[in-house]
Amino acid sequence: MKSSDYRKDARIKLTGKWGKVAIITLIYVLVYFVFGLIEGFLGENSPAIPILQLIQAIIQVPLSFGFIIALFKVFHGEESAPFDFISLGFENFKRAWGVAWHVFLKLIVPIIIILIIIIVSTSAIVMKKAYYLDSEARASSQEFSSISSSLLSDLPSSGYSTSEIDTVYSMFFSSGIVFVCAVAILIVSIWLTCKSYYYSLSYIIATDEPELTTKEAVEKSKELMTGKRGKLFILQLSFIGWFFLLGLVAGVFGLLEKTILPLIIETVGCIFLVPYIQFANFSFYENLKTAKSIDGEVLEPQSDDPIKEN
Repeated sequence: MKSSDYRKDARIKLTGKWGKVAIITLIYVLVYFVFGLIEGFLGENSPAIPILQLIQAIIQVPLSFGFIIALFKVFHGEESAPFDFISLGFENFKRAWGVAWHVFLKLIVPIIIILIIIIVSTSAIVMKKAYYLDSEARASSQEFSSISSSLLSDLPSSGYSTSEIDTVYSMFFSSGIVFVCAVAILIVSIWLTCKSYYYSLSYIIATDEPELTTKEAVEKSKELMTGKRGKLFILQLSFIGWFFLLGLVAGVFGLLEKTILPLIIETVGCIFLVPYIQFANFSFYENLKTAKSIDGEVLEPQSDDPIKEN
Protein backbone atom coordinates (compact mmCIF):
# COMPACT_ATOMS: atom_id res chain seq x y z
CA MET A 1 0.00 0.00 0.00
CA LYS A 2 1.03 3.59 -0.68
CA SER A 3 0.74 6.60 1.60
CA SER A 4 -2.26 7.77 -0.43
CA ASP A 5 -4.03 4.47 0.42
CA TYR A 6 -3.59 5.03 4.15
CA ARG A 7 -4.81 8.61 3.85
CA LYS A 8 -7.80 7.44 1.82
CA ASP A 9 -8.67 4.83 4.44
CA ALA A 10 -8.36 7.49 7.15
CA ARG A 11 -10.81 9.75 5.30
CA ILE A 12 -13.23 6.85 4.89
CA LYS A 13 -13.08 6.09 8.61
CA LEU A 14 -13.55 9.79 9.39
CA THR A 15 -16.69 10.09 7.30
CA GLY A 16 -19.43 11.37 9.57
CA LYS A 17 -16.97 11.61 12.47
CA TRP A 18 -15.02 14.79 11.66
CA GLY A 19 -16.97 16.84 14.16
CA LYS A 20 -16.54 14.28 16.94
CA VAL A 21 -12.76 13.93 16.54
CA ALA A 22 -12.37 17.71 16.13
CA ILE A 23 -14.14 18.32 19.46
CA ILE A 24 -11.99 15.67 21.20
CA THR A 25 -8.83 17.23 19.77
CA LEU A 26 -9.96 20.75 20.68
CA ILE A 27 -10.56 19.80 24.31
CA TYR A 28 -7.18 18.00 24.36
CA VAL A 29 -5.49 21.20 23.13
CA LEU A 30 -7.46 23.36 25.58
CA VAL A 31 -6.08 21.38 28.52
CA TYR A 32 -2.57 22.61 27.71
CA PHE A 33 -3.93 26.06 26.84
CA VAL A 34 -5.33 26.30 30.38
CA PHE A 35 -1.92 25.44 31.80
CA GLY A 36 -0.43 28.23 29.71
CA LEU A 37 -3.03 30.69 30.97
CA ILE A 38 -2.32 29.76 34.57
CA GLU A 39 1.42 30.22 34.03
CA GLY A 40 0.80 33.62 32.47
CA PHE A 41 -1.46 34.62 35.35
CA LEU A 42 1.07 33.56 37.98
CA GLY A 43 4.01 35.28 36.27
CA GLU A 44 7.49 34.04 35.39
CA ASN A 45 8.93 34.62 38.87
CA SER A 46 6.17 32.81 40.74
CA PRO A 47 7.43 29.92 42.94
CA ALA A 48 4.38 27.93 41.81
CA ILE A 49 5.57 27.79 38.17
CA PRO A 50 8.01 24.86 38.67
CA ILE A 51 5.28 22.90 40.49
CA LEU A 52 2.79 23.63 37.71
CA GLN A 53 5.30 22.55 35.06
CA LEU A 54 6.03 19.36 36.98
CA ILE A 55 2.32 18.54 37.16
CA GLN A 56 1.98 19.17 33.43
CA ALA A 57 4.94 16.91 32.68
CA ILE A 58 3.48 14.12 34.82
CA ILE A 59 0.01 14.17 33.27
CA GLN A 60 1.13 14.80 29.69
CA VAL A 61 2.00 11.15 28.99
CA PRO A 62 -1.29 9.62 30.27
CA LEU A 63 -3.33 12.37 28.59
CA SER A 64 -1.60 11.67 25.28
CA PHE A 65 -2.23 7.96 25.75
CA GLY A 66 -5.89 8.63 26.58
CA PHE A 67 -6.15 10.78 23.46
CA ILE A 68 -4.87 7.89 21.32
CA ILE A 69 -7.30 5.47 23.00
CA ALA A 70 -10.24 7.83 22.39
CA LEU A 71 -9.41 8.30 18.70
CA PHE A 72 -8.74 4.57 18.28
CA LYS A 73 -12.23 3.83 19.61
CA VAL A 74 -13.73 6.25 17.08
CA PHE A 75 -11.59 4.69 14.35
CA HIS A 76 -13.26 1.35 15.08
CA GLY A 77 -16.75 2.83 15.23
CA GLU A 78 -17.03 2.81 19.02
CA GLU A 79 -18.46 5.61 21.12
CA SER A 80 -16.12 8.09 22.74
CA ALA A 81 -17.31 11.22 24.50
CA PRO A 82 -15.32 14.47 24.17
CA PHE A 83 -13.85 14.28 27.69
CA ASP A 84 -13.30 10.51 27.74
CA PHE A 85 -9.60 10.84 26.90
CA ILE A 86 -9.01 12.36 30.35
CA SER A 87 -10.56 9.44 32.25
CA LEU A 88 -9.04 6.92 29.83
CA GLY A 89 -5.63 8.45 30.36
CA PHE A 90 -5.73 8.41 34.14
CA GLU A 91 -7.24 4.94 34.21
CA ASN A 92 -4.16 3.82 32.26
CA PHE A 93 -1.72 6.12 34.08
CA LYS A 94 0.69 3.34 35.00
CA ARG A 95 0.43 1.69 31.57
CA ALA A 96 1.10 4.97 29.76
CA TRP A 97 4.23 5.69 31.76
CA GLY A 98 5.27 2.04 31.47
CA VAL A 99 5.32 2.29 27.67
CA ALA A 100 7.15 5.63 27.86
CA TRP A 101 9.76 4.15 30.22
CA HIS A 102 10.48 1.11 28.04
CA VAL A 103 10.73 3.26 24.91
CA PHE A 104 13.15 5.53 26.79
CA LEU A 105 15.29 2.52 27.74
CA LYS A 106 15.42 1.47 24.08
CA LEU A 107 16.64 4.95 23.10
CA ILE A 108 18.86 5.65 26.09
CA VAL A 109 22.20 5.19 24.30
CA PRO A 110 21.78 7.96 21.68
CA ILE A 111 20.09 10.17 24.28
CA ILE A 112 23.07 9.84 26.64
CA ILE A 113 25.52 10.50 23.79
CA ILE A 114 23.68 13.72 22.87
CA LEU A 115 23.66 14.86 26.51
CA ILE A 116 27.38 14.14 26.86
CA ILE A 117 28.19 16.10 23.68
CA ILE A 118 26.13 19.07 24.88
CA ILE A 119 27.70 19.05 28.35
CA VAL A 120 31.27 18.64 27.09
CA SER A 121 30.93 21.28 24.37
CA THR A 122 29.27 23.79 26.67
CA SER A 123 31.84 23.24 29.40
CA ALA A 124 34.75 23.52 26.95
CA ILE A 125 33.46 26.78 25.45
CA VAL A 126 32.68 28.34 28.82
CA MET A 127 36.05 27.42 30.33
CA LYS A 128 37.96 28.53 27.23
CA LYS A 129 36.19 31.88 27.10
CA ALA A 130 36.76 32.42 30.81
CA TYR A 131 40.43 31.58 30.34
CA TYR A 132 40.98 34.05 27.52
CA LEU A 133 38.87 36.82 29.05
CA ASP A 134 40.56 36.64 32.45
CA SER A 135 43.67 38.81 32.17
CA GLU A 136 45.18 37.43 35.36
CA ALA A 137 44.85 33.85 34.14
CA ARG A 138 46.51 34.77 30.84
CA ALA A 139 49.31 36.60 32.60
CA SER A 140 50.03 33.66 34.93
CA SER A 141 50.02 31.07 32.16
CA GLN A 142 53.60 30.51 30.97
CA GLU A 143 52.52 28.25 28.16
CA PHE A 144 50.12 30.81 26.78
CA SER A 145 52.77 33.53 27.00
CA SER A 146 55.29 31.48 25.05
CA ILE A 147 52.72 30.72 22.34
CA SER A 148 51.80 34.38 22.07
CA SER A 149 55.50 35.43 21.87
CA SER A 150 56.13 32.87 19.16
CA LEU A 151 53.16 34.10 17.12
CA LEU A 152 54.34 37.71 17.43
CA SER A 153 57.91 36.88 16.48
CA ASP A 154 56.71 35.10 13.35
CA LEU A 155 54.63 38.14 12.38
CA PRO A 156 56.86 41.14 13.27
CA SER A 157 55.10 43.43 10.86
CA SER A 158 51.55 42.33 11.48
CA GLY A 159 50.82 45.06 13.99
CA TYR A 160 48.54 42.80 16.06
CA SER A 161 48.78 42.88 19.85
CA THR A 162 48.92 39.80 22.01
CA SER A 163 45.39 40.39 23.30
CA GLU A 164 44.05 40.64 19.74
CA ILE A 165 45.71 37.38 18.75
CA ASP A 166 44.34 35.77 21.92
CA THR A 167 40.83 36.96 21.07
CA VAL A 168 40.99 35.69 17.48
CA TYR A 169 42.39 32.33 18.60
CA SER A 170 39.63 32.03 21.22
CA MET A 171 36.95 32.83 18.63
CA PHE A 172 38.26 30.21 16.20
CA PHE A 173 38.57 27.63 18.97
CA SER A 174 35.02 28.25 20.18
CA SER A 175 33.64 28.22 16.64
CA GLY A 176 35.44 24.93 15.93
CA ILE A 177 34.03 23.34 19.07
CA VAL A 178 30.52 24.52 18.23
CA PHE A 179 30.76 23.24 14.63
CA VAL A 180 32.12 19.81 15.57
CA CYS A 181 29.54 19.36 18.32
CA ALA A 182 26.71 20.54 16.06
CA VAL A 183 27.67 17.97 13.42
CA ALA A 184 27.96 15.26 16.07
CA ILE A 185 24.56 16.13 17.55
CA LEU A 186 23.01 16.12 14.06
CA ILE A 187 24.39 12.67 13.30
CA VAL A 188 23.30 11.20 16.64
CA SER A 189 19.88 12.89 16.34
CA ILE A 190 19.35 11.22 12.96
CA TRP A 191 20.29 7.90 14.55
CA LEU A 192 17.90 8.60 17.44
CA THR A 193 15.06 9.48 15.06
CA CYS A 194 15.59 6.37 12.95
CA LYS A 195 15.72 4.21 16.05
CA SER A 196 12.61 5.83 17.55
CA TYR A 197 10.57 4.80 14.50
CA TYR A 198 10.85 1.19 15.70
CA TYR A 199 8.69 2.12 18.70
CA SER A 200 6.30 4.59 17.05
CA LEU A 201 3.42 2.09 17.26
CA SER A 202 3.94 1.24 20.93
CA TYR A 203 1.00 3.25 22.27
CA ILE A 204 -1.32 2.02 19.54
CA ILE A 205 -0.38 -1.59 20.29
CA ALA A 206 -0.78 -0.99 24.03
CA THR A 207 -4.26 0.34 23.23
CA ASP A 208 -5.26 -2.42 20.83
CA GLU A 209 -3.86 -5.31 22.90
CA PRO A 210 -4.37 -4.53 26.60
CA GLU A 211 -3.37 -8.09 27.52
CA LEU A 212 0.22 -7.32 26.56
CA THR A 213 2.61 -5.87 29.11
CA THR A 214 4.10 -2.47 28.33
CA LYS A 215 7.44 -4.08 27.54
CA GLU A 216 5.79 -6.57 25.17
CA ALA A 217 3.93 -3.72 23.43
CA VAL A 218 7.20 -1.89 22.82
CA GLU A 219 8.92 -5.04 21.57
CA LYS A 220 5.99 -5.86 19.28
CA SER A 221 6.21 -2.37 17.82
CA LYS A 222 9.80 -3.05 16.83
CA GLU A 223 8.80 -6.41 15.39
CA LEU A 224 6.08 -4.84 13.23
CA MET A 225 8.19 -1.84 12.21
CA THR A 226 11.26 -3.79 11.14
CA GLY A 227 11.55 -3.11 7.43
CA LYS A 228 8.65 -0.63 7.52
CA ARG A 229 10.14 2.49 9.10
CA GLY A 230 10.70 4.13 5.74
CA LYS A 231 7.05 3.60 4.79
CA LEU A 232 5.80 5.25 7.98
CA PHE A 233 8.24 8.12 7.53
CA ILE A 234 7.00 8.73 3.99
CA LEU A 235 3.37 8.53 5.19
CA GLN A 236 3.96 11.17 7.86
CA LEU A 237 6.01 13.30 5.46
CA SER A 238 3.10 13.28 3.01
CA PHE A 239 1.15 15.57 5.37
CA ILE A 240 3.76 18.33 5.18
CA GLY A 241 1.82 20.10 2.44
CA TRP A 242 -1.14 20.58 4.78
CA PHE A 243 1.08 22.11 7.46
CA PHE A 244 2.69 24.39 4.86
CA LEU A 245 -0.72 25.51 3.60
CA LEU A 246 -1.96 26.07 7.15
CA GLY A 247 1.10 28.12 8.05
CA LEU A 248 0.83 30.12 4.81
CA VAL A 249 -2.83 31.04 5.38
CA ALA A 250 -2.17 31.97 9.02
CA GLY A 251 0.86 34.00 7.96
CA VAL A 252 -1.09 35.94 5.34
CA PHE A 253 -3.83 36.82 7.82
CA GLY A 254 -1.15 37.73 10.34
CA LEU A 255 0.29 40.30 7.93
CA LEU A 256 -3.10 41.75 7.12
CA GLU A 257 -4.40 42.04 10.67
CA LYS A 258 -2.63 42.16 14.00
CA THR A 259 -5.24 40.02 15.75
CA ILE A 260 -5.62 36.54 17.17
CA LEU A 261 -7.10 35.43 13.84
CA PRO A 262 -3.88 33.58 12.76
CA LEU A 263 -3.93 31.66 16.05
CA ILE A 264 -7.58 30.74 15.51
CA ILE A 265 -6.83 29.56 11.96
CA GLU A 266 -3.91 27.42 13.14
CA THR A 267 -5.98 25.93 15.97
CA VAL A 268 -8.94 25.10 13.73
CA GLY A 269 -6.62 23.58 11.14
CA CYS A 270 -4.83 21.45 13.71
CA ILE A 271 -7.97 20.08 15.36
CA PHE A 272 -8.90 18.57 12.01
CA LEU A 273 -5.41 17.72 10.76
CA VAL A 274 -4.15 15.96 13.91
CA PRO A 275 -6.90 13.28 13.98
CA TYR A 276 -6.54 12.87 10.21
CA ILE A 277 -2.85 12.04 10.67
CA GLN A 278 -3.59 9.78 13.63
CA PHE A 279 -6.24 7.87 11.68
CA ALA A 280 -3.72 7.35 8.87
CA ASN A 281 -1.30 5.95 11.47
CA PHE A 282 -4.05 3.64 12.73
CA SER A 283 -4.64 2.44 9.17
CA PHE A 284 -0.92 1.82 8.77
CA TYR A 285 -0.88 -0.20 12.00
CA GLU A 286 -3.94 -2.24 11.04
CA ASN A 287 -2.31 -3.09 7.74
CA LEU A 288 0.83 -4.34 9.45
CA LYS A 289 -1.11 -6.25 12.08
CA THR A 290 -3.32 -8.14 9.69
CA ALA A 291 -0.59 -8.49 7.04
CA LYS A 292 -3.16 -7.48 4.43
CA SER A 293 -3.90 -4.30 2.58
CA ILE A 294 -7.34 -2.76 2.78
CA ASP A 295 -8.34 -4.19 -0.59
CA GLY A 296 -7.34 -7.71 0.46
CA GLU A 297 -3.93 -7.86 -1.18
CA VAL A 298 -1.36 -9.82 0.86
CA LEU A 299 1.39 -7.61 2.22
CA GLU A 300 4.76 -9.20 1.58
CA PRO A 301 7.78 -8.44 3.82
CA GLN A 302 9.76 -5.48 2.51
CA SER A 303 13.52 -5.64 2.09
CA ASP A 304 13.99 -2.19 0.56
CA ASP A 305 13.40 -0.12 3.67
CA PRO A 306 15.03 3.31 3.14
CA ILE A 307 15.96 3.34 6.83
CA LYS A 308 18.34 0.46 7.43
CA GLU A 309 18.53 -1.69 10.52
CA ASN A 310 20.76 -0.25 13.25
